[in-house]
Amino acid sequence: MSKQKNQEAVAGVQFFDTAFKSRTIFLEDGRSFDVSKGVITAVLPELVAMLDAHPEFRRVTDNTD
Repeated sequence: MSKQKNQEAVAGVQFFDTAFKSRTIFLEDGRSFDVSKGVITAVLPELVAMLDAHPEFRRVTDNTD
């Protein structure tokens, strides 16, 4: 795993929900995660992957580089 991906897994990746201000997202195994104020922070790699693939979520870019 690259250093950047490892840091994302620890710090979390923030996503904007472009369709809803609040909703609950479910992984296939039944775990649930809440969108609040149009934002969700994903720490689990499987949740990050799901949100990256979902057309209604946009990853928040970090311009601190």
